[in-house]
Amino acid sequence: MSIEPVWGAPIAWYLFLAGLGAGAYITSAFLRWRHPEAHGMRRAGHVIAPIVVAVGLVLLMVDAEAGLHNPLRFALLLSNFGSVMTWGVVFFERLHGDCAGNGRARFHEEESARLA
Repeated sequence: MSIEPVWGAPIAWYLFLAGLGAGAYITSAFLRWRHPEAHGMRRAGHVIAPIVVAVGLVLLMVDAEAGLHNPLRFALLLSNFGSVMTWGVVFFERLHGDCAGNGRARFHEEESARLA
């Protein structure tokens, strides 16, 4: 008897990258709160988080068995709010937007403070 994974490699990578992005973002936010002098680590977290979450979301779009052959399948996924998968995509897209937006805003805020 062999045990086969339920999900393919793209979903495993998607979950890993989503967790990595969330961890980088939360670590960066924690460092801003507890160690504001750690500029390099905070900057790294704000750069890493949106990039890895975006790559994970692309992997999610490519998966779904039809991925590249039927891209509208991903659009249908976003319209089914009774699906746990839909809520996962919405959550991680929101995380991606927050990571990218907060990272850019904080970079400008830190640079302005440093130049002043």
